[in-house]
Amino acid sequence: MKPGVFFIFALYLSTMIGCAHYQPGVISLQDIDCAKCGFMVTEELQDNPTIKEPSFDKTNAEVHFQYDTKATSPDKIIESLKWTNYKLVIGAGKGSYQTMRKFKKEIDVKAITAPGEMVDIYQHLVPGKFTVIDFFATWCGPCRTADEFFAELLTQRDDIALRKIDIVDWDSDVAKHYLEGATEIPHMIVFDADGKELIRLSGYKKSKLKEILKVQ
Repeated sequence: MKPGVFFIFALYLSTMIGCAHYQPGVISLQDIDCAKCGFMVTEELQDNPTIKEPSFDKTNAEVHFQYDTKATSPDKIIESLKWTNYKLVIGAGKGSYQTMRKFKKEIDVKAITAPGEMVDIYQHLVPGKFTVIDFFATWCGPCRTADEFFAELLTQRDDIALRKIDIVDWDSDVAKHYLEGATEIPHMIVFDADGKELIRLSGYKKSKLKEILKVQ
């Protein structure tokens, strides 16, 4: 074997041996209310010397990582995170978020497309009413806060229609089409009773919403 080839092979072999005791692991977070919970767990794992490359999959509420099998285990990792009070389970496909708020049937709130799918929002404007197109996701905490605002407001106002679109994530078809330039969600587009666009808001801006919707 040529010296150069032997050196490369030896380097590869030493790397493989040095990493042989690391294995991939997944912890699912259950019934959390926003993605911040998962990112916080990820930050905690970054400080753990027995863990490498932790990352949070916010769509599936899972934390992925590599762990040193000689020094720790998934059970020990979960035990070290017990103080967070999150429900943590080993394995993929078990993560979940809290159910989004259910609105009363008598108020004008509708989901206008399947999660992540494209839709023509202009076909869903309601003549004679303010129409608020609300782009949200289940992993978004401020989106839940916005739901609480509208759940109360729409019981008092019948001239406002809320049309909701679950983007799932920023790379979905509907997000790519409508959220270019948006900085955060919820992202709302508000139209007046004649279908004229009044404003676009990135993030939950309660005071601005109240001003545009003429809330006393």
